[in-house]
Amino acid sequence: MADYGIPASITLAQGILESGDGNSRLAKQGNNHFGIKCHTWTGKTIHEDDDKKE
Repeated sequence: MADYGIPASITLAQGILESGDGNSRLAKQGNNHFGIKCHTWTGKTIHEDDDKKE
């Protein structure tokens, strides 16, 4: 918070929104509350397509 000037409440709110209050598959199975996109990660992953279909 001090480094970037972003209030902790905003970071918490974003995690709540992105994880569906901790009920999303990513939150429950991946223990992750943010949709982090990694391109060079070699560890375990959970793939979730969140792109809008037209």
